[in-house]
Amino acid sequence: MYRLLFILVFSALNTLGQNVLLIKNDFKEMELGKYCTYLISLKNKYTIQDLLKDSTITFMNNKNDLMLFEDGHYTEDIWIKINLINDCKEQIQLVLELNNPLIDYIIYYNTEHNKLIDSNFCGDVLPFTDRNILFRNPLYLIKIFPTDTQQIFLKLNAGGRKVHIPLSIKSVNTFIESSTKKNMFLGGYYGTLIVITLLSFYLAYILYEKVFLLFAIYMLFLSITQMCLSGVAFQYFWPNYPKWNASSVTFFMAISLIAALAFAESFISKKYITKKIKLALYLAMLIPLGIAIASLLGPNSLHYAIWVLYRFIPIIYSLLLLIGIVFLINKFKSARIFVPALTLGIISIGGMSFYSVSGFSDNIFTNNFVVFAVMLKCFLLSIALLDRLKIFKEEKEKIQVLQIQQLEELNQYKEKINLELLNTVELKSLELYAKQNEVKRALFFGEEKERKRVAQDLHDGMGSLLSTLRLNAEAIDLGNKNLGEKEAIAYQNVLEMIDKACSELRNISHNMMPSSMEHFGLKITLESLIEKINSNGETHFVFQIFNLEEKIDSQIEMNIYRIILELVNNIIKHAKAKEASIQLILENNLLILMAEDDGIGFNYTNQKVSGIGLLNIKSRAEAMNGKINIDSKESKGTTIIIEIPIYPNEQFN
Repeated sequence: MYRLLFILVFSALNTLGQNVLLIKNDFKEMELGKYCTYLISLKNKYTIQDLLKDSTITFMNNKNDLMLFEDGHYTEDIWIKINLINDCKEQIQLVLELNNPLIDYIIYYNTEHNKLIDSNFCGDVLPFTDRNILFRNPLYLIKIFPTDTQQIFLKLNAGGRKVHIPLSIKSVNTFIESSTKKNMFLGGYYGTLIVITLLSFYLAYILYEKVFLLFAIYMLFLSITQMCLSGVAFQYFWPNYPKWNASSVTFFMAISLIAALAFAESFISKKYITKKIKLALYLAMLIPLGIAIASLLGPNSLHYAIWVLYRFIPIIYSLLLLIGIVFLINKFKSARIFVPALTLGIISIGGMSFYSVSGFSDNIFTNNFVVFAVMLKCFLLSIALLDRLKIFKEEKEKIQVLQIQQLEELNQYKEKINLELLNTVELKSLELYAKQNEVKRALFFGEEKERKRVAQDLHDGMGSLLSTLRLNAEAIDLGNKNLGEKEAIAYQNVLEMIDKACSELRNISHNMMPSSMEHFGLKITLESLIEKINSNGETHFVFQIFNLEEKIDSQIEMNIYRIILELVNNIIKHAKAKEASIQLILENNLLILMAEDDGIGFNYTNQKVSGIGLLNIKSRAEAMNGKINIDSKESKGTTIIIEIPIYPNEQFN
C-alpha cells in the first residue's frame, strides 16, 4: 500500500515537471543544483505560507550543478525548492550544506504535505554562536521517514550582489568524512601561509631587510583574507561581530592589495625602478585604500566597494605582471621567479572567475585548484625573495672580489699558522693526557705499594701486639677464681674486644692487600669477596666472569679489584638494592666490567661524574686508558660499564 502511494506521489511530481531527488539505501552525497527549482522576487513579497498554498507561483528549473545569480539578476529575495523522497526502509538523517559562507542570511524551511514542520535562520547577519550547527558553512539536518516526501525551501539574500549557491546533500557519515578532509586541507593551506609569514618576519628581523617585512605583512593580510573567504575567521576570530564580518573580506582583501603593491615596489631594485613605475604603484595603492575605507561605511558603500574590488584585482595583478616582464626583458634577474609567481596569482583569480560562471558546484574561493594556485604563488614569491637576496649578495661579492683576492693570501697564511697551532695544541694535549695517566698510574702503583707495606706492618706489628695482649690477658685468671662477678664480666668483655680487634685488623689488612690476589688471582679473590658479602649483607650479589682464564698484569688486576670494591661499597651504602650483579668479560683484548643493581638510582643527565667513589673509579679507569659509561635514573636502578683495553704483554707501570 505504502509502496503504491510512493509510486503515485513520485509520478505526480514528475508529471508536474518538478525535479525529485530519490534517496536510496546506499546514498552518500549529491550535488543539488540540477534538482533545485528557484524563484526570484521582491523583498518579502512571499512568505512560506504563500508558497505552500498558492499553486500559481511558478518555480524555474536549474540545469547545472551550479546555482549562480548575477548582479542585478534579482532584486532582493531568492527562493530555492528541493523535493526529496526516501526510498529506504528506515528513517535516514541527511545534511544539507551550502558551501558558501558569504551569505547575508538564509532561511531554511522543511515542509511535508504542504505543512511547515521545521525552520531555521542562518547567515552573516547573525552572530556565529547563534547558528543551529556551529560550522563555517550554513548546515541543516533533515530527517525523512521511509517512503516519505519532503519539500525543502531556502530563502536567501546577498544584498544585491552576485551570489554563488553550491548546494549539496550528504549522509551524516559522508559529511563528517568530507568535512574532516576539507578541514585538514584548509588547515594545511593556512598553516603553510602562516609558516611563510612567520619565516618572513624572522628573516626581516635577522636580515634587517625592508622587503622581507613588507612581504611578511602582505602574507599576514593574505592569510586573514583567505580565512575570511572560507568562513574560518568568522567561526574563530570574531563570532559575535556579524556586522564586522560582512565588511571583513573586502577590508582585508583591499589591505592585502596595498601590501602587495608596497612589497612589489620594494622588491624592484633601485637600479631598475623608474619614477613613472613608482608613481604608478603609489597611485594604484590609493584605490584599494578607498575600497577599505568604503567597506566600513555601511551596506551601500560596501556593495560598491565589492563591485570595484573584484574588477580592480585582475588589473593590479596584470600591472604587476607587466612590470615584471619588462624587468625580466631588461635582465633584472630577480624577476625570473617573481613573474611566474604573479602568473600563478592571475591563474588563481582566473580560477575563481571560472568557478563563478562554470557549472561546477564548488566554492569559488576554497576549491582545490584556487587553493593550490594561491599556495604555490606564495611559495614562489618567498623563493623569489631568497633568489633576490642571493643575487644581491652575488653582486656585492663581485664588487668586493679585488679586496678578497688581496686578503686571501693573508687568510691562507693565518689558516696555516692556526692549523699548526691547533696541531701543536692537540699534540701537547695528548702528551699532557698521557702524562696525567702516567702520574695516575704512578700514584696508584705507589698507593698499592704503600697499602702493601701498611698491611704488612699492621699484620706483623699490631697483629703480634694484639696476640701478645690476648695471651697476657688470659694469664690473669684462666679459671676466674679470684674475680668477682663484675670483674669476670669485664674480663670476658676485654677478651672479646681483643678478639674483635684482631678480626678487624685481619679484615683491614686483607682489604688493603688481599693475600689471595697473589696466590689465587683476581677471580678467586672476587668470588670469595662476593660470597662473604652475601653471607652478611642485605643486598644479594651475583658475580660472573667470562673468557678470563689467563692471568693478566697484576697491577691491572689490583686496579680492577679496587674498582669492584668501590662499586660494591657504593651499592651497599647508597643504592638500597635487593639484587646486584658484577660481570667481568674479556673480549677481543677488551676487558669489560659491568655492574648493575635494582636500587633507588640517581638522576644522571649532565654526563658529569660526582662523588668521591665515582671519581676514584673514573680516575682508575682512565689511568688504564679505559672509559666509563653510567646509566641511572631515580627508581630505575643503575648500570655502570667500564671498558679497559688489554693488550698482550702489556705492563702497567
